[in-house]
Amino acid sequence: MSNIALAHYIYVPTEDYHVVKEIWSGLVQKYNLAGFNSDEIIFEGKGLTHASPILIKNERIALGLFILKSLTAIELLYFSNPEPMEKLDKELQDIRLELKEYTDYFAGESTVTVLDSPIKSDIAEELGLNKEALKSFELGDVLIYNIAPEGDLLHRYPIHPINENIPVDFLTSKLPAIDSMLFKLKRQALYFRDQRNFIRGKRRDFDQALSDILNKQVETSSACEGNINLLEKNIERLSSIYGELVSNIKLIKRAHDTLAHDIERLNYLVKEAGDSKGLNYFRNVMMDGYTSLLKDLERDDKFLHRSLDDTRATIEVVQTRIDLERSRESFLLQKEGVSIQTAAGFIELFVVWFYTLEAWELLATQKVFENIPIILRLGADTSFAGGIVAFTHYAAKLLRKEKAWVGLLISSLVTIIALSLMLLATFLVVKG
Repeated sequence: MSNIALAHYIYVPTEDYHVVKEIWSGLVQKYNLAGFNSDEIIFEGKGLTHASPILIKNERIALGLFILKSLTAIELLYFSNPEPMEKLDKELQDIRLELKEYTDYFAGESTVTVLDSPIKSDIAEELGLNKEALKSFELGDVLIYNIAPEGDLLHRYPIHPINENIPVDFLTSKLPAIDSMLFKLKRQALYFRDQRNFIRGKRRDFDQALSDILNKQVETSSACEGNINLLEKNIERLSSIYGELVSNIKLIKRAHDTLAHDIERLNYLVKEAGDSKGLNYFRNVMMDGYTSLLKDLERDDKFLHRSLDDTRATIEVVQTRIDLERSRESFLLQKEGVSIQTAAGFIELFVVWFYTLEAWELLATQKVFENIPIILRLGADTSFAGGIVAFTHYAAKLLRKEKAWVGLLISSLVTIIALSLMLLATFLVVKG
């Protein structure tokens, strides 16, 4: 099969096994070819990876099925014959029209034309090619002309053998494997660029949100419940931003790893198919955009980690501010509590003092009570009320397991002495 004049590859995702079977069956029937059934190698969506394509042929054409990991290449290989190349091109276009209903499933198509001689400037113009944009490189003793793709789903490769013939495995396996990886990388690059543009926009919004939150931190200085509620809402917002940043970092990391793996895979395929010259061309020309995207993804990962660190630091700042607001609020409540406790203490003292005085007068009779010197009455009553109030407070502290024995003892003594004075004064007035 060294006399191949034209090759066309149709790439379909291997998971769409039913499309592969229908296209294969239609081509086999069209060219009256007999051979294996595609059901023999494709089972319910699980494609088997083959190191070399499976081919069936007649005197004019060979059909190949090259199953890769994620893509399956359906190959149409036309042999050299007296028919003009224009007739083969027309036939290929007719086949593409017949397969129009399946084009939504295609990952790409490529047409390879085997030339009898290298392309010269005048020939390039006759073929309608831009000789300035036409570039070539050697790969596996084959000179390949890289023509700008006709859209995202169609590649054209005029090729010329440097030696006498082009190796069969180059057209049936090596070139389709490289070409399919280029389509895969192109699809992935478009998706990853859109993804990173979206993530970059979100990161800018997040950074602006952090700036707004920190600016509001400076504006709010007084302690109030409204400030604490606002700060807690900021914590919720920052937590949401933190979670989205972590998710975006995972997306960028997955995109970077996928792209790096496929670039490495393409490097391996090119190295396996050719020499260092071809590999250098691929690295410097055909893969330059993908390596640049890989570096962009690495930068995005660094920027996202920086935003993540900033978000974490902002969360700590806001949380510290909440703690300070809580402490300030607690201090104000404590001051207010002390004032209330002091007022309550005075009220309690007055109540005890008043009712003690009334009880003393009632028990001693008004006549006796009025004969007791007023200074003695007020002093004894005040001491008794103060002792009782102090005793109850120290008793409460003792129940809370606080140290209050000294205060409890002194208040008890004051109460007993005051009560004794009250009894003694009453007794002396009665006897006198």
